[in-house]
Amino acid sequence: MLNKLVLGALFSLTLAFSFVGSANATLLSQDILDNGTVIGSVTVNLDDATVFDADWGISNVQSFTEFNIYGYDLTKYSMSNTYFDVTYFHDDLTAGFDTLNFDLTEQFDLFSWAGDVFSWESSNVFTISDEQGVFIFSDQITLGDVSVVPTPATLVLFLTAIAGLAARRKNS
Repeated sequence: MLNKLVLGALFSLTLAFSFVGSANATLLSQDILDNGTVIGSVTVNLDDATVFDADWGISNVQSFTEFNIYGYDLTKYSMSNTYFDVTYFHDDLTAGFDTLNFDLTEQFDLFSWAGDVFSWESSNVFTISDEQGVFIFSDQITLGDVSVVPTPATLVLFLTAIAGLAARRKNS
């Protein structure tokens, strides 16, 4: 009786997670390095991806979930200019971003952030500017460690299956 109750509860949780869109997001996050030192990170939601080149297995995402660079949390700014594009190999998420291109301007034109980062290049350009001009510039930007955050509903479903197998084995 208790096993059925627990399995019912786990099944209900699985259903609840499966209907919440943001809970099912697979996120891809990668560090941004300046001359080998972590200066920020970018996280994208792969649910927002479109296939860019099916023959090469490349997809792209044109929005970010989180973007931190040099202490600036870009998700807190309202942007007037928002060009953002990440490409990645959808068959190998652990490879991380293939390209990261952005040109973002905060709504009052006080700050702008721009960069073109390619995984195959060892020196990429990044700038932060204000109305006075460029105040942070680097041509030693590279991509660092990658993290793939899997779908939570998949994990819950897997745990439910394991619990069901354990309960069945115990009853046998």
